[in-house]
Amino acid sequence: MDFENDSFVDAFAVVYLELDDRAPPTAYFREAISSIVIKAIHSILATLSRHRGREILAPETILTKYFISCIARLCHERKHVKGICFETLFDIIGDFLTSYLSFVSRGAFSFSSGLYTQCESSELQSESCQSPLLFLLIDSLHSNSSVIDSTCALIGDKPEKSDCLLPHLNYADISAAFEELGLRLLREADFESGPVPLVMSQLLYDLRSKVRDTSIDDKNLMDYLLCLEYLSSVVVQGNKRPIANLIVRLSNWSSSTSDLDNGRGKAIERLTFLGPFLAPSLFADDDTSVAIHSFPNGESSDTEVQANQQGLRFLLDMIWAKQLTIVKNLLVPMATRSHTLSFLSDALRLNAIRGQIHFEEGLLAREGFMLNLSVVFLRLCAPVNQVQVGTLYLFSPHCRLLVEGKTRIDGSEQSLTAFTNDLSGRFENAPSFSTECFYLTAWALHLGFVSSIRKYRRRQRVISDLDRSIRKLDQTLKHAVANGYPEDHIHRLERMLKQAKQELSCQQRARFCSETILMHVNLLQSVSRYYGSLCQFLMRLAECDPVTCVSASQTTPKLFAFLPEFFVEDIADFLLFIVGHFSSAVGSVIDAQSFPALASFLLFVICHSSFIRNPYLVSKFVEILSFWNPMRSGSRNSYNDLVKVHPLANTHLVNALIQFYVNIESTGASSEFYDKFSIRFNISVIFISLWKEGFLKPRFLQEANGNPMLFTKFTNRMINDMSFLLEEALDGLKKVKELQALETDNNRSNRLTRQQQMSSANELATYERQVRSYLTLANQTVNLLFNLTTEIKEPFLRPEIVRKLAAMLDFNLVQLCGPRCKNLKVRNPESYGWEPKRLLSRIIAIYTHLDTDDDRFATSIADDERSYSPELFTATQELVARHGIQSPEKLAQFSALSEKVKRLRAEKSQAEINYGDAPAEFCDTLMNTLMSDPVMLPGSRSIVDRSTIIMHLLNSETDPFNRQPLSEADLIPCKFAHSSLPAHSPSSNSRFNYH
Repeated sequence: MDFENDSFVDAFAVVYLELDDRAPPTAYFREAISSIVIKAIHSILATLSRHRGREILAPETILTKYFISCIARLCHERKHVKGICFETLFDIIGDFLTSYLSFVSRGAFSFSSGLYTQCESSELQSESCQSPLLFLLIDSLHSNSSVIDSTCALIGDKPEKSDCLLPHLNYADISAAFEELGLRLLREADFESGPVPLVMSQLLYDLRSKVRDTSIDDKNLMDYLLCLEYLSSVVVQGNKRPIANLIVRLSNWSSSTSDLDNGRGKAIERLTFLGPFLAPSLFADDDTSVAIHSFPNGESSDTEVQANQQGLRFLLDMIWAKQLTIVKNLLVPMATRSHTLSFLSDALRLNAIRGQIHFEEGLLAREGFMLNLSVVFLRLCAPVNQVQVGTLYLFSPHCRLLVEGKTRIDGSEQSLTAFTNDLSGRFENAPSFSTECFYLTAWALHLGFVSSIRKYRRRQRVISDLDRSIRKLDQTLKHAVANGYPEDHIHRLERMLKQAKQELSCQQRARFCSETILMHVNLLQSVSRYYGSLCQFLMRLAECDPVTCVSASQTTPKLFAFLPEFFVEDIADFLLFIVGHFSSAVGSVIDAQSFPALASFLLFVICHSSFIRNPYLVSKFVEILSFWNPMRSGSRNSYNDLVKVHPLANTHLVNALIQFYVNIESTGASSEFYDKFSIRFNISVIFISLWKEGFLKPRFLQEANGNPMLFTKFTNRMINDMSFLLEEALDGLKKVKELQALETDNNRSNRLTRQQQMSSANELATYERQVRSYLTLANQTVNLLFNLTTEIKEPFLRPEIVRKLAAMLDFNLVQLCGPRCKNLKVRNPESYGWEPKRLLSRIIAIYTHLDTDDDRFATSIADDERSYSPELFTATQELVARHGIQSPEKLAQFSALSEKVKRLRAEKSQAEINYGDAPAEFCDTLMNTLMSDPVMLPGSRSIVDRSTIIMHLLNSETDPFNRQPLSEADLIPCKFAHSSLPAHSPSSNSRFNYH
């Protein structure tokens, strides 16, 4: 039977035309068509039987190909031959063809296993591991051209034309066949068990089964994705997608109710139909084969790693493009959109605990699945304009996000409940797709991309710890070998070192895989575009002026306050990731059009910190701003320039940062004491840069002169930090010196046990880390004080500040220039950031900056009984001159100050003699010193000097005698009569005169 020359459909058309048009014998047609089909099947099977034992295609494949070619011809004939009689005939033919195709798909015509052997060719091997229809579809789509004739023939013995089993089958034939199947699927009365649904369902299940067990680097993966992309895109009768409609009706389309109730996120990836298509992953924890194959050596060179990463990123782009198209094909028809959105939102809801810091990964979808979901949402949301997004979606009963119990930006649960109740009745219409997509994208990024960033940071810490452990183990091993330790101890150390190196290699490979994805420029630019749009949306909710970015509200607008905190925090985490890894190339990974919105939102958060309850969230944006600073990034960048010329920077930034510097003293967290130092370090970086550039220097001067109380609190916090950090750093250096001396003293070291030696080494490492941290923070605070005092004097000379500042400087001068300064000399000081000459130079400069004509600073130095001595200042001058630490001009100024202080100290001593018998009522209750401006505390009725209580209030706004709330405005002035004072010498300093 020559199918090349005989038209299957035409033969039936001829038979039909010979009959009476008025009474078409349908029963006869069915019998005739059935006879012809059965005859064709027997002919094919008989031909296969003649080649028993030879390498041939499976009979299911040949029969499937035969029926698909017939269905394709049927589709072509239906388009070109018109008439009611022909339509009836075509329907009958289609019924038989699809019925027999369903029989084939269920194995009704399989040969016994001994009838033929499989071919070794790659093509036939592919066929042997796939269903026949899937094999044909992949073959056609993969080539998108005519199928090679040899695949239709017996291998090794090219048949004659009359023996050709099948007609020529090309992409057009496959398309026509599936168009016909789609039409019949659309008209199928029995959607659950009809022949076409059975055939298509089996094809879809086979496809899902294949992709579920396929690694991302398997060459077949793209073929499987291409198949689903094609099937979901089949359109008939204008815009109907019958196969897409079938997909969302499959029994495993969505997760079971029990999985939803139990919150098992893994089920949606492994058990649903679409899950495996979104699961291919490059993350090493998901698929170790990729890490081993692409990065076999954890110590590969940067060039090798980057080359492999580039290839994998190209693969990722193709996979993400296919996944997006598949999801879009399922979202386009209104009949399938709701099902698809429900599946996608279920995938997020079942994995909602990924947004937590700690979670059990074994119960959740894998990292790659969640990141792929993030990418799909990112690209779906790309055309959405934030202006079109509804602002009340999160409070709507239609909301798909799981936000119950989530921390809000600035709102309590009670106020949220009241606000939601007030909105009831305003949600009659379902939200638009743009609105749902916009919010779901934020949630998807939170659970996918941002969660992966956090995991990557944890891995970096693990690698750092492993690297440090390996170095320590290596040193311990060398020490053990050199000192003749027992062999079993040495072997144990060698095993530990080997295991640590193996673990480090695995972690490095995993890091390379994560960086391949998370540092993919295409992905980062997409994320930046979305977050830029989200920033605009958030500022719209905060009622910001579009030009100045200043909110019109004095209190937090409710729509902004009741947003989940992660909407803001994820933006910060993303930007921190960017500036941490692309500090010199931010422009290459952040979309240029999105950066103005990102910069505006950054400044908005800092300048409206009262809108955000969590101070640590605000501190992240401060850290980002400090990273953008040229002092930290190492180069000038346009992004820092854009921030500086922003309206908010010119009007609110300096004041906002000063307030935040002051307020971060108390956060409510258990770690608040140490957290404040790193936060203030970042603020100091910003301040020093702005001061040196001079661009916003007038704003500092304005704050110092126009807002004295705030600036005084600011200087007080700065002095407190400098005092604590320097003291801790210098004490730590002394301890480091002791431990280093012990380490190099073999006589003392050898007398210690192995446990004591290891304990000493661990103690040294701990102190070294602490000293390095304290010095980094202290040096920055000293630099800030040095810069500000060049032009700002008055806030540092206020009575409540100047005595503390002078005492702090004197104390550190004793440490640096006193008799025990040699205790600070350690090995490799640069590794700790220990630069004593530079530090001393800065302190000397601060002394000279504050030496004013009214001698307030000099007098405070003279009043310092704890640290000041004329000998200290003399020794300091000699040390500075000997090492050239300061310029001759500065040294001369310091010498003049030294002489002035020496004179004032002598006068003070004489005054103390004159007033030594002063009555107790003239003395400060707290300090036991003579008062110059006495005030009464209203609660305790105690009398103290104003400068004393103000200094206390700068740290704690309470009455020191009863801990009741107290402010400067509550103080009651007291005045003494001249006659009440004891007699004193005319030479006494006028500062002791009371009025």
